Formats: sequence, structure tokens, C-alpha cells
Amino acid sequence: MPQATNRALGRARLATQGLSTRRWASPADAASAFGLMQGQDVASALLSLELRGGQLTDADWAELVRGYPMRNTLFVGTRADMGWMTDLCARPFKEHVGQFRDVLEEIPESGFSRAEFKALATRLHPELPQYRVLRTLMEENLVYYTGREQLVTRLRLPGLAEVFGETEAARRAAVTELATRYFRTHAPATLDDFAWWSKLPKRTIAAAARDLPDDLEVRDGQVIALDAPAPTPRTAFLLGGFDEYILGYQDRLFAMDVQTHEVLVPGNRGVFRRPVVVDGQVRGMWTKAGIEDRGIPAYAQPKLRRAFKAL
Repeated sequence: MPQATNRALGRARLATQGLSTRRWASPADAASAFGLMQGQDVASALLSLELRGGQLTDADWAELVRGYPMRNTLFVGTRADMGWMTDLCARPFKEHVGQFRDVLEEIPESGFSRAEFKALATRLHPELPQYRVLRTLMEENLVYYTGREQLVTRLRLPGLAEVFGETEAARRAAVTELATRYFRTHAPATLDDFAWWSKLPKRTIAAAARDLPDDLEVRDGQVIALDAPAPTPRTAFLLGGFDEYILGYQDRLFAMDVQTHEVLVPGNRGVFRRPVVVDGQVRGMWTKAGIEDRGIPAYAQPKLRRAFKAL
């Protein structure tokens, strides 16, 4: 049975993340509050959003997009934010987007399925894996996954210059805004956590942190959200495989011991299983076939069975 590494910290983060206390009226509101949420696996991303904002509606689907804004990884965000956050944080391939104008021009306004895009990219640029073509276009704020069908869609969203301006002060304001959203939804967390999460330079983050709003307080490098909900004990959740509660921090051992981490992320190769989180601690895994019990307390089992049935 895994031993609690930092149960108090886990409870506090569950509350701030809107898991133990409902904080947002809809999945799109939750996505906006976070700024960006892990989006590698569509089903896991949607579960993360619904746990925090309720059932997805057509209105949410109209607002949500997936792209490559940072860490060379898919994230989900809103149309209002994804463009400027991509401009701020993306680290593009060496290919220049001009190479792929022919691909862009052949994508219909209605969008392409992933298979249709792959066929198009392979036909026009057989020398490159199609994911490089797609990621380059996404990192240049020209294409995104949209809608329930997650179609590859031509979409130019408001960029960094349009939202904040083109000066160095404007860029610093954008970093402060992204940091504000991160800490309001992840605190208690450190400036190093945000640097790891965003991959922005630490010097830039340190400067931006001086402009954080009054509801965020920096104490010895750790940021506290003063308006965060009170922690709740004895909660239980079935989380998606890439949920921000697990992947939103540089050090995950606040929520599990080393042995459990190896079960969650075999070989630490970046493929995450779906965790069962009880009172802030990872106490098992789950799949479509059922729940793997690695020491789940009796009080949590009825709630987890209901959650599994609902899924």
C-alpha cells in the first residue's frame, strides 16, 4: 500500500484544481481558468474537463481547441487563449511554415479527419512524417483540432501581439497572465513548477512573478493562492491518464511513493496510466475493465464504484 508523501499538500491542490470543490460552471470555464490543460489523450482530457466543470455541451465544444502550445505536447484550451499562449511558449521544429502552405491551402473549411490530413501531408511532403507537418502548422497558430470529431481545421486565433502587444513589457504581461492562471489552479506550487510546466526562462518568470495579483502570495519561492477553497479530506476520484493533478508539477511524489509512480508511469517513458486518487494520494489504477485496488480504503470504494459506473 503506498504511503502518503504529503497528504496535506495533495488535499490543498485537489481543492485549488477544482476537483474536491466545484469551482467552474462549465468545462470551457475550467479550461479558461487553467489556460492550458494536458490534451495528449482526448478521452482523458475530456474527463479532466468534466470533473472540473460538468458535462460537455455544444457550447463548450465550440470554445475548445487542441494544439501544440508548449512542451512539444498536445494541450486543450479555449479559442480566446490558445493562439497567444502558443506564440508565447511554443518551441517549433526547424521546418518553416512556408514549406507547408500547399498543405494548408488544401484543408477545407469544414476540416479534415486525422486520416485525411495524414494522406494529404504524405502526398505533398512524403519526405517528412505527417506529424511534423501538423505540429508545425499548429505551432504557427494556423491549424487546430476542433469540435466533437476533433477535425484538423484551419483556424487563426488571436495571437500574442493582438492580445498583449509587441513590446517586451507586453510579453512580460503575457507571462504574468499565464503564471496567474497556473497558480490559481495549481497552488500551492513553486516558481520552479511553473518553469517546468511552461518551459519559459526562469529569469523571465522571476520578473513576471513580481506582477502577480494580490490573491497570489510568493513565500520563499512557493506561491499560495489566498482565495483557494478549503481542502477537503477523504475524497476519491478516477482521473484521466494525463490529468493536471499528476502532470501539473515537477515532482509528483507528493501524491505517491516511488513504487506507485513506477506503476503509474512504467519506465518513466511518458505513458501514464489512469490513477485512482483517494484523499490526495494515488491508491490504484483503473481501466475500462475495472479498478485495480492497491490499498483503497473502504470509505472510498462506494464512491469509486459509482464513478466507474457513470464513466
